[in-house]
Amino acid sequence: MTVTGQPLEKGSSSSGTSSELDVFRPIQYLGSKLRALPKITETIRRIGAPGQGVLDVFAGTTVVSQALAQTGFRVLATDAMGYSATFAKAVLGVGRAEDEDRGPLLPRALAVATPATLGEGETLFATWLAREEIAVLNGDGDELIAISQAVPQIWRPKGATDRQEDRFRAIHEAAGCPAYPFATLASTHYAGTYFGIRQAVDMDEIRVAIHAAHQAGEIDAWEESVLLTALLSAASDAVSSPGKHFAQAHLARKGKDLSFLRQRIVQDRSVDIRAAFVDRVSRIMGVAASGSCGHFAARKSLEDVLSERRMLPPFHVVYADPPYTAQQYSRFYHVPEVLLNYAIPRLHVHRGQVTRGLYPEDRFKSRFSSKRSAPGAFSDLLDLAAQARAALAISYSGSHTGETGNERMIDLDTLLRLCRERTSRVELIAHEHVYRQFNHGNSAVEGRDDREFLIVCEGLC
Repeated sequence: MTVTGQPLEKGSSSSGTSSELDVFRPIQYLGSKLRALPKITETIRRIGAPGQGVLDVFAGTTVVSQALAQTGFRVLATDAMGYSATFAKAVLGVGRAEDEDRGPLLPRALAVATPATLGEGETLFATWLAREEIAVLNGDGDELIAISQAVPQIWRPKGATDRQEDRFRAIHEAAGCPAYPFATLASTHYAGTYFGIRQAVDMDEIRVAIHAAHQAGEIDAWEESVLLTALLSAASDAVSSPGKHFAQAHLARKGKDLSFLRQRIVQDRSVDIRAAFVDRVSRIMGVAASGSCGHFAARKSLEDVLSERRMLPPFHVVYADPPYTAQQYSRFYHVPEVLLNYAIPRLHVHRGQVTRGLYPEDRFKSRFSSKRSAPGAFSDLLDLAAQARAALAISYSGSHTGETGNERMIDLDTLLRLCRERTSRVELIAHEHVYRQFNHGNSAVEGRDDREFLIVCEGLC
């Protein structure tokens, strides 16, 4: 099995089919199922048949969807998050034309990555860009940290020029609206925290260029999804945060040992967004399915899928990898969602201050991440499979010690009981590997041995 995208990982499988999989992971992701792909595909081949529809109802990075598609299934990939649906459209070839009249996409991606004119961010942050460029060239981590703590942002306007203040004021007044007229969403919100100033400016220019190309009819909807996936993948490469997600950027606080951060910030700020973007377009084109495969992708929560089931293409198997802890995925991946939608976010304010993570007010909240709501959410999942007369395979990460640092909202025994109340045909399959800890360093739980399981339910009623 070959994995391209966020960093290359390889694995092997006991089945010949899985060992030949070539999947693209767009972004670093909590609970990624990369190592579990052989077992998942092997299990779904046993309870379904190639050619049948498989609904991947929490598609995430789409690595499972890709593996199932390459194993011969017709895949329906859904997720409550827009970035996931965009990834799925790109890699599953949803809406892909068989004969591209516009010619190869890669040269057009190069054009998008090198716009003819300088963007708004170039002039808005010109002095800061020059200072940052010198620091990156010199490998000066201390200077990059100093820049990150001082560059004016919409939520931290101290030191802003008159022009920056005018821009911040205009953006504030347009909160909730598309940011294309301003073309500085990333550079006015995330420069100096999650990204470098140059990186944020480049992301703005590429995002606006993708929008313009689509509006002008130069790229179709599938090509747009490829370019957007490539941009978010490049952003995941560049993000400067623990674990390479977007819950919080690295923090240089007083009294903290900055030896690691000095080195890491140079490494992160050195990522060339434009080069990474073009590289990702090439990788996606190498794995994307043909448009004739009949795959489906949409931004839909489980609740949406349940209410709209009859309007979806038919499926015979449901695969589900829902969240299990109180940590909402929208907290860890809000930045890709904002960059995708490119609407000005209303930042959440807590105790009079914008949150450290710069979270939007309207983040999606999953019922699976609530102790009170999780049992009902799983009941709905079982209802979905039962109504479709489909087999159900659920991924579950358990805890050997019971003290994981991220408490499960539903324990394995309770989940199995819910399944057995609906059918006697329930099988628990343990993976050979253990689940990697989310916490690191002093916050990690000693002796933690989190097992991965598949729960298979057939004949649900």
